[in-house]
Amino acid sequence: MVLIDVRCPMMDNPLAECELIHLLKTYADSELMEPENILLEEAYNHFIEQVVELSEQARSSIDFLRCLKITEITLSKMKLTIKPTLHKIQAFFIDAAVKYLNCEREFLMLKLKYPQTGRQNSKQYKSPLYWSRTPTDLMELLAAMHAAGIVKKIDGSDAEMTLMVQSFETLFNCHIRNPARCRNAAVNRKLRLTKFLDFLKGALTNISQR
Repeated sequence: MVLIDVRCPMMDNPLAECELIHLLKTYADSELMEPENILLEEAYNHFIEQVVELSEQARSSIDFLRCLKITEITLSKMKLTIKPTLHKIQAFFIDAAVKYLNCEREFLMLKLKYPQTGRQNSKQYKSPLYWSRTPTDLMELLAAMHAAGIVKKIDGSDAEMTLMVQSFETLFNCHIRNPARCRNAAVNRKLRLTKFLDFLKGALTNISQR
């Protein structure tokens, strides 16, 4: 019988000890309340950011692919230790993370197969649009769209918040320094949670009454 060492000897895998995996291990046998759900969602968003950062910093595509696979195996093994009927939230975030890892791997394979395509598009495209409001206003809009599940990827799955942020940054020629923190600031407002959305609603109402 051949034993397969699933560790990553060529490079450290920062995803192995990420906050999402740590929380999933901590809450493996727990019934989660709203505070824990929020922590898991924030950790998931940070996990996506870590994967994107790792894709840019990995020494090679092979190293990056190896770490994606190791992390996927880790998450899949964790799912075997929980009861999906009792721990639906944990199972949801495990499945979501695995799906994102698979999506990132497929994206990398496409870049390796067609190396010139993505590079040319990124250099040639320059949006003529600019965002005139604050980053928090943009994040409020994106958070609402993400929560409603109205933005999809080409395969029909829900777009991740990180992908939405990157796409809108390109569209509106803006930059959100810390998307996770900015999102928290938008969704945790004590007063006027939907300040920017109310502004848009008022603008549309004014047009309809003319």
